[in-house]
Amino acid sequence: MKKISLIIFSLLSANVVHAQYTGGNNDGLAYAILTQSACAVADPTYVYFGGSNDGFAKNTLTQSACAVADPTYVYFGGSNDGFAKNTLTQSACAVPDPTYVYFGGNNDGFAKNTLTQSACAVADPTYVYFGGSNDGLAYGTLTNCSTLPIELLRWEANCKGNKMELLWETASELNNDYFTIEKSNDAKTWAVLATIPAAGNSRDLLRYTFADPNPSENTTYYRLKQTDFDGASVYSATVAANCKDNRQLNLATVYPNPSTGVFMLKGFGVQAKVLVYNALGQCILQKVITNDLAEIDLSQERAGVYQLHIATESNVTINKLVIER
Repeated sequence: MKKISLIIFSLLSANVVHAQYTGGNNDGLAYAILTQSACAVADPTYVYFGGSNDGFAKNTLTQSACAVADPTYVYFGGSNDGFAKNTLTQSACAVPDPTYVYFGGNNDGFAKNTLTQSACAVADPTYVYFGGSNDGLAYGTLTNCSTLPIELLRWEANCKGNKMELLWETASELNNDYFTIEKSNDAKTWAVLATIPAAGNSRDLLRYTFADPNPSENTTYYRLKQTDFDGASVYSATVAANCKDNRQLNLATVYPNPSTGVFMLKGFGVQAKVLVYNALGQCILQKVITNDLAEIDLSQERAGVYQLHIATESNVTINKLVIER
């Protein structure tokens, strides 16, 4: 009798249908469905479908012998789950819209990338990397900013007896090969006066001088050409020298220097135009001096080194002003 009961229980057990486990929301498990077709499928088949906010994702896969009208989604992330949508389209010609290889969700810290595989040229540039909104990723641009080869603090021409002394100072030099002094009587036609070796690379204050053995009795113009080791060159501002006016300028003094921002100019016997430039080469002050004593107020400027240009009708001198606080 026991043997007959066991057989009946076994037969009843064989008829029980085991339910497939589909996974609930937020549990990290998922539905699994697969459909194979000999032609296009109207609705995509879900191979894997993650639950809402579970960190998994929706994938669709269509196996078909016919072309699919819409791109196939290889990977589709859920909202705010840190995953993403990817589409891949292979084409024999240009695709009107870029194909998204990786698309990050909003605020998830991922990003959008586009890639188009095509045998034809693409009209618009392809974005290889694009950060999502508010996700902490971003566009990246790189601009090579060339450093100035020298920082010229002073460049002037002064009469010394029967010679014209040219003087210039640099605060720093980078790959500086040599200086060329050029001379002109009309500021249009220039001739090389001398070539002076430079320091190459330096962060120290350096002073250079050269005496023109044959100065003109009239106003003479000078300019400085700086040449790098690679052959690149730049010109300084032009200075004009006339010994009559220069004697007056040599009597002038600038004090205190350094100062906290206010400088006094004293001893000018001729009318002069004063210009002050910052380290970026921007003119921050311009005024005309008509009195023997004048004030330059830079109290609103930052501490640092500035260039003072003093220009008369026939002469320009350049000096440095130092603000310390």
